[in-house]
Amino acid sequence: MIWYRDYAAYCGLADDCEKVSAIVAQISTRKPLYKKQLEKLGGEFLESICESPTWERQPARVTFTPHGGAKQTVEVNGRFADLTPDTPAEE
Repeated sequence: MIWYRDYAAYCGLADDCEKVSAIVAQISTRKPLYKKQLEKLGGEFLESICESPTWERQPARVTFTPHGGAKQTVEVNGRFADLTPDTPAEE
């Protein structure tokens, strides 16, 4: 989990232990600001699926880099978070 101000970014493992999601959360809210499935696990460990996210300050955004997948950059604006325009759209 990587922190920036009152936001946290991490790769989370689903209850069924088969999916990894990119998650951005704010301390004061119960629901994540952003949650997107990255990959399905194929018997691999979580550490081998996703590197630690990296934060940029201006504008506030975080980049998730899954191993073997495309980078996803999420811009955080107050209580909202969404993919940045330069990130490939999902198919």
